[in-house]
Amino acid sequence: MSRWGTLFTRLAPGRGEQPGSGQGEPDTPVLVDEYDGLTLLRATEQAVPGPQDAAELARSLGADGAQTVATLVVGVDGPVPPELWTRLGDVLDTLRDNGTTTVRLVVSGAGSGTAQRPALAQRIADAWGLGVIAPGGSALLVPGGTLFVPDAHEPSGGWQLFQPGTEPTPLGTRHPAPGWQTAFAALPEHTAAGHAVRAVPAGVLLQPPGTPPPVPGDLCYAVPVDTAHPTVLVGVPGPGGGARIPADDLAALLAALPPAVRDRIRVAPGAEGDLLPVVQQVAGALDIEVEVLTGPPLAVRAAAPDDGDLAAGPVLVDAGGRPTWRPYVEAVMCRPGTAGDHEAAAAPRLLRWRSPVPDARLQDAGVVRLSERWQVTMTRSGLALGPAGQPLPIAGRAVLADQLAVEIGPSDQPLDESCWAALSHVLDYLDPEAREYAVLHAPGRSAEESRMLRRLAVQHGVRMLWPPTAGADPEALPEPAAGAQAPATAGEAPAPDGFSVYRERIGGIVQAANGGRYDDATTLATALEREAFTAHGSEHPTALQIRQIRAHVMRLAGHNALAADLYRRVAFSLLVTAGLDSVDAEQAAANADACWRDTADIALALRIAPSIISLREKVPGPNGRLLRAAERYRNQLETAHATPPTPHLSSAVPVPVTPPPAAGSRHTPPAATGPRPPQPAIEPRTPAAVAGPRSPLTAAGPRTPPAADGHRVPSGVAGPRTSPSAGEPRAARAVPESRTPPAATAPAPVAAPRVRRSAAQRELVPAVPSRQAKTTGVLPPQPSALGDADEPAAATSCSAVAGRS
Repeated sequence: MSRWGTLFTRLAPGRGEQPGSGQGEPDTPVLVDEYDGLTLLRATEQAVPGPQDAAELARSLGADGAQTVATLVVGVDGPVPPELWTRLGDVLDTLRDNGTTTVRLVVSGAGSGTAQRPALAQRIADAWGLGVIAPGGSALLVPGGTLFVPDAHEPSGGWQLFQPGTEPTPLGTRHPAPGWQTAFAALPEHTAAGHAVRAVPAGVLLQPPGTPPPVPGDLCYAVPVDTAHPTVLVGVPGPGGGARIPADDLAALLAALPPAVRDRIRVAPGAEGDLLPVVQQVAGALDIEVEVLTGPPLAVRAAAPDDGDLAAGPVLVDAGGRPTWRPYVEAVMCRPGTAGDHEAAAAPRLLRWRSPVPDARLQDAGVVRLSERWQVTMTRSGLALGPAGQPLPIAGRAVLADQLAVEIGPSDQPLDESCWAALSHVLDYLDPEAREYAVLHAPGRSAEESRMLRRLAVQHGVRMLWPPTAGADPEALPEPAAGAQAPATAGEAPAPDGFSVYRERIGGIVQAANGGRYDDATTLATALEREAFTAHGSEHPTALQIRQIRAHVMRLAGHNALAADLYRRVAFSLLVTAGLDSVDAEQAAANADACWRDTADIALALRIAPSIISLREKVPGPNGRLLRAAERYRNQLETAHATPPTPHLSSAVPVPVTPPPAAGSRHTPPAATGPRPPQPAIEPRTPAAVAGPRSPLTAAGPRTPPAADGHRVPSGVAGPRTSPSAGEPRAARAVPESRTPPAATAPAPVAAPRVRRSAAQRELVPAVPSRQAKTTGVLPPQPSALGDADEPAAATSCSAVAGRS
């Protein structure tokens, strides 16, 4: 041991002789744990890493059959006693004598050195004549048994191989290095939109601009490494760091990777949020298949553990970054659309899923047969109980971290004792963590069925929420009196694919609107919306599309305030289900704004102004321009409402005057008096032409271009287009003081078409991972400080429409 005493009497700063280690004092005992090819040296029992982590690392690295590679891990939790270094020298002597040629030295900073003071790994290599693999920075032990250096800003900062008398060889940030590591190391540091591209153990992290870089202990360092499939994590817990990214940025990152690596990519949220809509756009834009995980893949207990091993599986995390429940649909494959339609993506294909009932009979991929009459289908948002043999979509309801949705449907199927038995069987097998978040959803049920479902929910310790209705929204406007009853539709039941089954019914609405029978069209649209709500739920894309059809019919019938209210509720629902960057949500908000400005009754317009302003706060437009324009128009309405009326004259809202429209314009100013002028005829369309706003979960169809006023006509229903764009110069238009239309008003010219912009970003709160990565050889890092910023509360109407408690 003379070699050890002469070589390490002076160690790097922080590793030399510590106070209390002088001669004459008793030796500090060193704990030694031996594994297959790995030796763990610890100064105390509280040292990090511990025996469990070392055993996991030993299983991951595996033992070299020729006994030529060994692993040495040093765990400390304070000053390093000299006895630990002495014991390390004894272990090195034994390994060299047994024929070991290379040593993995898992000690933070063991590969850092200068020309004047060589690295600890280099001194060991020169003195013992061994190859030494050591980190140049902090060594993290990632769950699953992988070593990672998070602060490797230079090639020499990661893992390096030191040989006697030669320069070290860089090995990268991960050890052992997966085959895809080199491809990710060549990526740029930022995307076009400013998202930082950072190396994490599982692959790369796309971090939104303005968020602090991650530190050891954050969620992105708790994702295990998959040597076959690299992972792209999107977002970090914290203010402004949610799982959102422009589709163009994600597509550019995938296009920058080699084809062999690109084909094995998995995209997963790194915080709260759902990436399915964005990944579907990427799949359509690149014309490739892209795998997307429902949640970040964390170390979870395996389905059939042999000896307590952990496996990587998607886990949903809440706004604080805390794990909630494991989804039953773990991964789906996003597929490009049909030939010639690269923007629209096909329905996702199920890849991996797990059954909630282990003793049930497998019927199909993602479907488990419970009895002769009932089956349960795995969905991305939870589970769906329905009649046997009836397919259900796997990506209908929005994925929520605080709700494991257990849907009971369809509503046209009666529930009996066999259903109660099947539902009880499913609820009996729910895991305790899943039971905490399980919520029963059963819209359209009778009072007796609802009472029985509530009874079962209480017995099994889950929740049940009543479906939202129009009266649940305190800002909702009253419905106009219907002039006709909706004709009965015999032999027609909603299909799981949603929109296609309603095309014939929508054609009847179009014919009624073309003939000027707006009361009939309104009644038909209202009945169709209620039927879609019962069959699919309030947030399903099909229900939202049909609600927009009804809103447009209301606008044609002259109920502009009600049309604005319907569009507003659609926009809030899309903001919840599709995200703040949803193009359809922006268009619905623009339609609500346009209908609000077309409301002739000043008092009624002022009544709905706060709800429109609240919507514009969520979708403010570029630099808040559309929000400011809406606030200015509200102020103009307040000024006009406060002005005393002049006899025989109608009060007008002061607005900027724009030049009259050019000759040949498509727009015709509406007459203010007399009978309603005939509406433009609606040309007959094929069923494929009546599709509403594009959604990856509904049948693809041609997208209707926006009108000149920014109001997009949904589903092929045409009508007058006279609303100027929000925030644009507006012609002077008479707005009466009372609820009764004036005797005569001046026609209003039409402004330029509105420009659609991206929505603003919202903020989330920081995260706490379920299992932190361990820093070896140094003091364990302090947990990152958690922010106290809360996300602004959503509008009441948004909660009511979304059906959330």
